[in-house]
This record gives sequence, structure tokens and C-alpha cells, in this order.
Amino acid sequence: MDAFQKLPVEIVLSIVHHTADFFGVYSLLQVSPCMRSVFEANHSRLLEDLLTTCPSTSYELHQLVRIAVLIRTPSFKPLNFDEFALASHASALTGLQSLSEASAYEMIKIAARIQHLACVCLSKMLQSFRDAQYDPVFPKLWETNGTDPFSWIEEFRVYRILWRLQIRSDLQLAAAAQDKSGEDWGGWGWPSTEIQKLATYFDMSHMQAQQTHGVADILRELGALFSHEQEVLGPSLRDDMSPDFQYPMPLIESLQISTPDKKPIWCPPALPEDTGVDKIWGRSTRSCRISKQGVFYKAIQRDFPFQPGVYVTGLDDLRPFYRTGVFIWDNWRMYSLRLISMKSGDDPRAPYGCNFELLLETPDGAWVDPALTGRGDLQKTWSALLQRSIGGSESIHRRI
Repeated sequence: MDAFQKLPVEIVLSIVHHTADFFGVYSLLQVSPCMRSVFEANHSRLLEDLLTTCPSTSYELHQLVRIAVLIRTPSFKPLNFDEFALASHASALTGLQSLSEASAYEMIKIAARIQHLACVCLSKMLQSFRDAQYDPVFPKLWETNGTDPFSWIEEFRVYRILWRLQIRSDLQLAAAAQDKSGEDWGGWGWPSTEIQKLATYFDMSHMQAQQTHGVADILRELGALFSHEQEVLGPSLRDDMSPDFQYPMPLIESLQISTPDKKPIWCPPALPEDTGVDKIWGRSTRSCRISKQGVFYKAIQRDFPFQPGVYVTGLDDLRPFYRTGVFIWDNWRMYSLRLISMKSGDDPRAPYGCNFELLLETPDGAWVDPALTGRGDLQKTWSALLQRSIGGSESIHRRI
């Protein structure tokens, strides 16, 4: 029996609103004829509601979904890259009133797939952390804080990457001279010079490039095919020495890849309240554009008095670190594993009798010394993530 059969339409829509979960809604559309009927009559409203209430899309990423909708619109035929860029900027700020029922359903299906992939990627990255937990250089804090539930910013970074990869793939199909999408959209017929511009459609910072290639590594492990192997390898430490350097977005053939059935799928966590503690530990929405890890990693390297390739801990090659998630995690998870130190704070809320200039409040309400460990210990913990031996990149005995 269909549990939604006797409910008024507004109640069904209210259920979807409070579900705020693409995978859950897609599953309901698969099994409930009543839900599917309500969706057919209210598809634009329902999708718009999901975009603005689901924590994975409500902050900024709903704009990427709207761009994906634009690309898949049959009547949309931009003549070149500039025309597409202009139209995509406008579509990111508009509603979905003219969207067909089939297109709305396809977007929910894609969003559900991305949610599943995000959960798989995060789980696999955290497992790489767990694989290193038996190394004695990691602190006891690992057992609790190091494996905390994922924060909103950690999930946001992965969702952003997956939506960008989806759009990059769709753009490549749509811009081809003939319709290669297998649907009624695409076939823009762009020359190769215009198609090449698609690689830098997303203006990625060095940190976002590191995050992107971390997720790409996990997708490759799941069987995803990328068109350009050199793009999957990711940026080197010195790629961004030139202020004009643009990082290309990896081109994946499709996100329709098999995922482990036993991997858990969960609803995205709620948006942070952007409190002082959230900002300190890189868990606020402000951290969508900044991250301590990349800057910290390069600072460690540049302090070493060695030539490239012979650093004492082999930290000259950052690419093996991608799949451990170090460029995805928030500052609290990294600090808990002694992978970063924090700047001293000046928090008047520190407990009476404490030197508040040397303490930071933690997400669980405790107070800690921001300078948790010295530079030498940080080198050891970063190396231990890859089960590396101290002595340089030549002595690596296993790469994850």
C-alpha cells in the first residue's frame, strides 16, 4: 500500500520540504505512485524547494544545478564559449519555472547519484585516515576527534567537486559537433578551439585543485574513466607560482559509475551557524573559499633546507596525500591528528585562571593549546599518513 495515497498534496510537498534529501526523495519517487503523481504536477516547485532546503545545495551549489539544467535544455544552443559563459551566469540566478517534468526528474536522479558518490568518497578518504591510526605518532585524540562525523564544510567541498565534474562532462558532450549525449540536448557544434576553453570554465584556486584531484583519485578507484590522465595527476607544489596559472578541471566521461552497495548513504549535515568556534576551526561557510591545509603544507616544505626531491620526510610530492582527504578535512580534524597547528587566540570566554591568549575553544566545548606540536612532529605525522619512512621521497616503501 502506498503510504502517501491518502495524504493531501500540500502534506506530501511538506514532507519533501522537510526531507531535504535528494537521495531520499528520488527513492520515494521510485516506489510511490502517489509521490510520482504529485511530482509530475509540481515538479518545478518541488525541485526548487529541494535546492533551497537541502544543505548540500542551499548554499551556493544550487547555482551549479541551475547551470546543469541550462546545459540540458534542448532549445539552448550557444554559439561559442563566451556566449555560454554569459548565459550560465544569468541562469545560476534564475528560477526553474519552465523546466519540464522529465528534466526535473533527471536532475533529482543526478543529485541523488552525486549524494551517493559524495558519501562513498568521504568514507574512503576517512578510511585512509583510519589505516594510519596504529602508527604511534598519532595522538590518542584520534580515537574520538579524528573520526568525528563529517562537518558541513567537509561535505560541501566534495559536493562542489562532484557537481563541477558533472557539468564539465555535460559541457564536453553538449559542445560536440553532433549530439553525443544520447538525449535531445547538446549538439552545439563548437570548433575545437572553443571546446578547449571548457577546461578552465571553473576558476579553481590551488587549494580547490588539490581537493578536486583528491576526489578524482577516489572516483578512478571506483572505475571512473578520465579523458586526460595528466589532469588526474593534479597540480604540483609550484604550479601556482605564476599568478596567471589556471588549473584545468578533470574531464570525467561519466559519473554513472558503480558504487559499493554496502557503503552508507546519509543526509548532509545542516549549515553551520558560523559562530566564532566554527570560524576558528574552518567549519563556517567562510571556509568555502579558504583553507589552512594547503598554505600549511607549502609552509612546511619551504622551511626545509633541502632541494626538491630530497626533503627529509619526502613531503615534496603532495599527490599521494590526495586520497587521504587532508585537503578536504576541516581544521579541527586535522588538528586532532597533529597534522596542523593553530594560531594562538585571544578569546575572553576562556575559563577563569587560564591564559586565554594561549587557548582555543574546540567544537566540543573544551579548550586546547593551539600550538599542539612542533614542526618536527608535524613532519612525522604527515609522513605516517602514507606509511612513509623518514629519509626522503626516495625511501617510500608504500604509497596509498
